[in-house]
Amino acid sequence: MKAIMESTKNQVWTLDRNYNLIFYNSAYKEHRNTYYGNLPPIGESILDYPKDHENQHNKKEYYDRALSGEYFSMEKRVVLSKKVFYFELTYNPIRDKDKRVTGCSIYKRDVTHRVKTLRKLKASENSLLEAQEMANIGSWEWDVTKDEIKWSKQLYTIFGKDEKHFKPSYKALASLIHKDDRQDFKNLFEPLETEDSFNMTNRIVLEDGSIKLMRHMGKVYRNENNTVEKVTGTTQDLTLIEQSKKQLIRQYRELQNFVYIVSHNVRGPISTILSLLQLYDISNNSKKDEIVEMVGLTVNKLDSTIKDLNHSLSLKTFSKSDLERIELKKIIEDVLLLISSEIKKTNANIHVNFNASIHVYGLRSYYSNIFYNLIINALRFRSRDRELIINIDASSNSIGGIEITVSDNGTGMDLNDISRKRIFDMYGRLSGTNSGKGLGLYLVKVQVEALNGTIEVQSTLNEGTSFILNLPSYS
Repeated sequence: MKAIMESTKNQVWTLDRNYNLIFYNSAYKEHRNTYYGNLPPIGESILDYPKDHENQHNKKEYYDRALSGEYFSMEKRVVLSKKVFYFELTYNPIRDKDKRVTGCSIYKRDVTHRVKTLRKLKASENSLLEAQEMANIGSWEWDVTKDEIKWSKQLYTIFGKDEKHFKPSYKALASLIHKDDRQDFKNLFEPLETEDSFNMTNRIVLEDGSIKLMRHMGKVYRNENNTVEKVTGTTQDLTLIEQSKKQLIRQYRELQNFVYIVSHNVRGPISTILSLLQLYDISNNSKKDEIVEMVGLTVNKLDSTIKDLNHSLSLKTFSKSDLERIELKKIIEDVLLLISSEIKKTNANIHVNFNASIHVYGLRSYYSNIFYNLIINALRFRSRDRELIINIDASSNSIGGIEITVSDNGTGMDLNDISRKRIFDMYGRLSGTNSGKGLGLYLVKVQVEALNGTIEVQSTLNEGTSFILNLPSYS
């Protein structure tokens, strides 16, 4: 997680509701030390460090907007060491599981090069096209009276259209808008009779079914009778930016989870060891052997926790070249052979309900671990009132990949929205009746998501549980 945050040259920092700094990456640290000569310590208010050449009141105002639940982006011009910089700042509210805002994260990107380049390239059409491609922005001009729209070359690329075969028009554009955003798109043009500009976002659906998020900004031109006759503007593809924002929020939540685990599962054993060492110094000889044994047990627990953390982090990095075509049924058969003694002890009946032709792409070790943990989980939480039946099904899904379901008729769970997510947390056991650490399902989720897949759980108390995996195709 830390490696991901440190790999970016962009500045990232997060605050709690009291403006206290709770995280920053190396890019933020370097920037503060280089240009401002100060670095707010973790846990202290960022507002106490005003030597930043920026309007402090406005900065607090921006933080307050994010802490009130508003997501927004802005571009700022800043003079530092007699140099002009342009920064794009994105403010993201951070919410807890109950949707309450607990803080905010700020993503600051140096766009100086892009801004200056765009200004220089306005002089020529070729340079403008290059700039549009760099920013993934296309320009357009709409003759309202004739309903004729001229697109720049980049717009055809963004919309996935061929210049020779697609003729832009209001009707043609409206047909590309996502059905849930279409009415808002139509409503946009009603106020044009009185407004001089507009700014809106919506989704479009490409021919292959994929969805993109677009931002449209335009200016209205009227004739001498104040009738709208032309509208010009730009359309920017925000899809990658939106995905990056979601990834940042997801990474921040994972970082919070990691900090929590370190705080509770690592500091606890360390405190215990320190207390035992103090007790060792004042105890008589008869007690010292017992204390040493307790220290050894605590150290083993601490070592196990650190290994778990290291293992979970190592699972998140691999290259696409490592992926291989895997026969799904063969992987499951290998896992069943590996745990055959546990299956025999529980008298479980396991049915693999698909043929050998179904395959997946990924890492063999990942799939072995995924099915090992899901099947072991079903064996551990079997019902004592009936024979355990486990069904493993697989079929094609809507994204061209594979949907896999591992279901059982075990004890089941009474899940709500909170516990449904908690079951996949590290050490996220919902019951204290089992001796396991609760790490297995966390690792399953980590590995499924590393393969760009998703996992969900459905369960009914005293009836059984189903885990549904959806995995994309890499072919």
